[in-house]
Amino acid sequence: MLNGTVYLVGAGPGDPGLLTLEAPRLLKTSDVIFHDDLVSPEILDLIPEHVHVENVGKRCGHARVSQSQIHSLMINAARERWEVVVVGVIHRGEIRMGHSKRRAVASVAALLFRSAPSHEQREQAERVN
Repeated sequence: MLNGTVYLVGAGPGDPGLLTLEAPRLLKTSDVIFHDDLVSPEILDLIPEHVHVENVGKRCGHARVSQSQIHSLMINAARERWEVVVVGVIHRGEIRMGHSKRRAVASVAALLFRSAPSHEQREQAERVN
């Protein structure tokens, strides 16, 4: 049984002020963060020292970690009941961590994935409640 949660967070253009409202909280309260090479140092600076951070990105076609290893890392962390954040850059509406968000979700469908909600999604949820 997997009780951890994996959050997919877009890093945007690199300015921490342009992250979703939920992203800074997730970066500060999660147990584990996996990120790609394109995440800015300013965003990585938001992560407290006690959080395990691992760069799993690619640079110029050279992968530090294979896509299947990234999926295994996420699954293992969720099995430990950890809150996991995967931070990547957005390209055509998908988080890129070597493969599209769709492929990552399909490959580890047993996990509960959540995307950090946008400001508009949060306002809409508040109006409903």
